[in-house]
Amino acid sequence: MVSIEKLELMYKNNFIEKLVLTSWEPLLNKDILKYIEMGVKYWSKVALVTSGDEILLRESFLEKLLKVGLSEIMFSLEWPEKIHDYLVQYKWAYKIIMKSLYELSLLKKKYNFSLVVNTNINLINYKFLPKFIIKILVYFKVDIYHLQWLEYLWNAVKNFSRLFAPYSKLLYYINNDSELLKYKDKLKFGRVPYCVLNKNLHSCVTLTNYDIFDGEDFFNYMNEKVVLPQCEKCTKLGECELFYKYYVEKFGGWEAKPILN
Repeated sequence: MVSIEKLELMYKNNFIEKLVLTSWEPLLNKDILKYIEMGVKYWSKVALVTSGDEILLRESFLEKLLKVGLSEIMFSLEWPEKIHDYLVQYKWAYKIIMKSLYELSLLKKKYNFSLVVNTNINLINYKFLPKFIIKILVYFKVDIYHLQWLEYLWNAVKNFSRLFAPYSKLLYYINNDSELLKYKDKLKFGRVPYCVLNKNLHSCVTLTNYDIFDGEDFFNYMNEKVVLPQCEKCTKLGECELFYKYYVEKFGGWEAKPILN
């Protein structure tokens, strides 16, 4: 994270509107409480993203975060458990998050804050995610469950076709889970190319941008889109990000509507 001094400078120059504490693991920063206090002072709302660290198990630590004004806490939670612990390189990280979610669900009676969970969709978990999501949403009183597809970066580059779950695969399992559909207002989806979603797209202005879609919009777009197997003819393919271009090369264009003008 940037220094406290640099944060003050960024505030004075109006560089940011909301403070989100992230990086590899922001909880390892000894001044984490000071960062939150400063964020509350300057931006009112402060969010924190964590993959799970043993500091969360210290007595009353979660409550200390909320007392100084933390307004949102997001857990990066991979699934299944062994995948999460492997990715964050910490054996008990998954169990720590589960315990923290439980404690935070109890603290919701005392503090006003948002509880968010983020999970990457992959070929290992997509079939089982609907049931897992319901459990997290209901049992831990999670406000938002954010699902996102893998990025074409780092280790994912070499193993992309072995890890990446095509968009329609997850949609099939979600659409056939009547219980999960009751909670779609709590779902958000990220890293979805616009050309996959929007059948009326005629411009490349937003094609290369990531966006976050509310659950309702995502289902509407995916269920109504026109499927054309001709992305290779798209006039904007040369401008497409590697993530999308590689998707087309590996999976074909059967999910996306190309831009032909």
